[in-house]
Amino acid sequence: MRAHHESHDEPEDDSPPEVLEHPGVLASEPQYIDEAGALEDLLEHARSAGAFAYDTEFIGERTYYSRTCLVQIATPSRLALVDPLAAVDLDPLWALVRDGAILKIVHAGVPDLEPVVRRSMPPPRNVFDTQIAAAFCGFGHAVSLRTLITELVGAPLGPAMKFSQWDHRPLTTRQRRYAADDVRYLLLVREHLVERLSKSGTLDAAVQECATLESPETYEPNPHGRRMRASGAGALTPRQRHVLHRLIAWREALARDRDLSPRGLVGDDGLINLSQRRVRTSQDVLDTPAVPRKIKQELGEAIAQVIVSAMAEKLPDPPKRETLSGAQRRFVERATAVFEALCAERGIAQPMLATRREVKRMALAAYSGERVEEQPEFRGWRGDMLREFLRRIGPAK
Repeated sequence: MRAHHESHDEPEDDSPPEVLEHPGVLASEPQYIDEAGALEDLLEHARSAGAFAYDTEFIGERTYYSRTCLVQIATPSRLALVDPLAAVDLDPLWALVRDGAILKIVHAGVPDLEPVVRRSMPPPRNVFDTQIAAAFCGFGHAVSLRTLITELVGAPLGPAMKFSQWDHRPLTTRQRRYAADDVRYLLLVREHLVERLSKSGTLDAAVQECATLESPETYEPNPHGRRMRASGAGALTPRQRHVLHRLIAWREALARDRDLSPRGLVGDDGLINLSQRRVRTSQDVLDTPAVPRKIKQELGEAIAQVIVSAMAEKLPDPPKRETLSGAQRRFVERATAVFEALCAERGIAQPMLATRREVKRMALAAYSGERVEEQPEFRGWRGDMLREFLRRIGPAK
């Protein structure tokens, strides 16, 4: 899925247009909630409504965990902005997010829902993510909310805000309008998506995929999946890459423990420099450039221990290179074309069903006559489509 801020943002323009006139859209200004009693009243209303649109604005550049700065909530009859920075306790909100009897509508909602899991609470329940649902309606893998509002609802939207200081008060008129529009149209967007999903027969599949938001594993960070923001990583030897891998894990654990940005502790260029040097002692760490002096002085011994241990470990076996015959390559190419056609036919974004590597693996298994239907990816809605994919490509001839 696309990053939360990218999924909501598009190029800026100058002034907000009028709110779309529609029975399902509230044109009123949002209620601003900065005290517990008003929040309690809003949440009771949302509970009685049975469903609500939900979004947050947050900042996370300087901390490990994003800081929730604003919460937006909309029902068919109320639109509100909740200010957590006014010492409003959000635990009652998190309880409502966990309530499986209440439907929550979000867009690219992982960072909005993550605070619930972070607090060791039961995970969110009964969530409908419009970005996930749109991937079953021909909109691609990571469509923005602005695109859905424009194309499904036809609403004119005001200026987007790529960068905004959501922790500053008071909020500007533009900030309030932007934040309100993120939930103002979500209920109507969901209605349009459910209609399309019902017509195409993919509603159950979309709901199953939205249910992944109920799994705590969905919210686990993947430090090794982040692209390095420094040159040189591609030139490392296998041993140096192993050291870098261990240093990334060390940095992640430290950042989580201190609630600091991982790259704010040690930048990627610093980790790469450490991986390239023969570090044995804290003095070797002190001599390494691009690592903050404060970190080197405080944690030089710990860093040296990580590197020494990584240097002593047995390297994992390198992945085996596949050498395909001409017949195998042609079979994989045909299978890939069949896969793409099947996804296009069903209106499902290809990455939602399988990666290109998975398609290749399944194609090669079919070529050699192996059975893969018992593997985990063949569960639920994916299993139905993947079995159809294998039926269409057939055995090798």
